[in-house]
Amino acid sequence: MSASKARPNVLPRNRNATVLFGLVRDHIASFLREANEAYDKPVPHFVENGDRRYLECGEFTRGFVHLSCTSCASAVVPAVPLAHCVLSFPFELSLLAAESPKVLRALARINYHLTARYFQRRAAERGADGKTNAGALTLVHRFGSSLNLHLHVWVFDGVFVERDKEAPRFSPAQALSRDDLCELLGRFAVPMMKWSRLHGFARDEQDLDSNETRVLTFDEMLAQVAAGRGTFEKVKGCHDDAQASSSERNPRPQPCDGAANFCGFNLHASVRIAADDDRGRERLFRSCLRPPFSLARSLGVHD
Repeated sequence: MSASKARPNVLPRNRNATVLFGLVRDHIASFLREANEAYDKPVPHFVENGDRRYLECGEFTRGFVHLSCTSCASAVVPAVPLAHCVLSFPFELSLLAAESPKVLRALARINYHLTARYFQRRAAERGADGKTNAGALTLVHRFGSSLNLHLHVWVFDGVFVERDKEAPRFSPAQALSRDDLCELLGRFAVPMMKWSRLHGFARDEQDLDSNETRVLTFDEMLAQVAAGRGTFEKVKGCHDDAQASSSERNPRPQPCDGAANFCGFNLHASVRIAADDDRGRERLFRSCLRPPFSLARSLGVHD
């Protein structure tokens, strides 16, 4: 059976029927107007653009993207071992990344380049002959019980080795140990702190000792409110009891110990997906790509 016939049908979601879509559609104009009137600086363009583009998401008349591999016509991510790394940052740096796309891009870029060099160096130590290329996919998560900005990174656990007139060959690496994680985290934290100071994002000691109260911009205020731990009220549904009993009968396995801490930075990499574990890879992708809110469980209530 061909790959195209084996794929299940994918039904597009009805975006107009979700509670979140209705909230954004009905209140975006008043939200932007009141926010711009209440603060010294207007709402950042990336916030306004993100809200407006959300209303266009799922409208096929505005275009869509179809991804496929030219060789196998199905797999976009190669079937190689994956290390799932979760990188979190000190509170102040998380706020900066939430307020500034420049800082967030720097976090993802520096982490990828240093991780790639690390795997390339390990491959050279193992005697890899040829040009080596590392690979990773980075996803930004901005949600949890608070803002909790962090990165989920799917690292190809090894390198692709290129030789003249030969197809690239994947050379797997050994699983990351605690010492490896500590080394990776140290290599990332120091350059990132230097970058923050070089680009004027790190506050000087003189500013920290000052008693003057600085007026916060709208995006700074929004980030600080979001970073504070709030309270969510869960509306119990008819399927909750069944799911709870199922969880009790089949408890999730405890992850193995694989984490490192350094100066407020944290790197967790206890999950590793084997090359032939297609189902595990799909579960990992679905978990990391889930939205901040469960649209199917969202309910609209009247005041």
